Amino acid sequence: MNKTGTTLIAWPSASGSVTLTGITTIGDSAFTGCDSLASVTLPVATDIGQGAFTGCTSLNNLTFGKDTAPWPVLAGNVFRGTGTGSLTIHVPSGTESNYTGTWGVSASVSAGNTYSSVYGGDHKAITIVGY
Repeated sequence: MNKTGTTLIAWPSASGSVTLTGITTIGDSAFTGCDSLASVTLPVATDIGQGAFTGCTSLNNLTFGKDTAPWPVLAGNVFRGTGTGSLTIHVPSGTESNYTGTWGVSASVSAGNTYSSVYGGDHKAITIVGY
């Protein structure tokens, strides 16, 4: 992390389920290659860096908090190389269109579809749902 504890620079050994309370920025490639990382909760994250989850083949849930204002900015290729299966992105109920509109994608994206400006290639099927 950075000195103020608000930016995750890298966590190459992350696995299982993690919650990053107080982290507003996920750095470029922060979780790259964390193939045992299954679930990430980001209560206040506002920026997700380039390739942040590249190669996270076990990632199946990503949750953004109700305190994320207004919604996180995703850099390019955030989920590149996550492979097959599905990834559900949980967002506050009623804000789904804000996320899809800002990210330039639909609420359901087929596996492997290349949205290089957002998700990258070779990614899981992605669904954005409210909670």
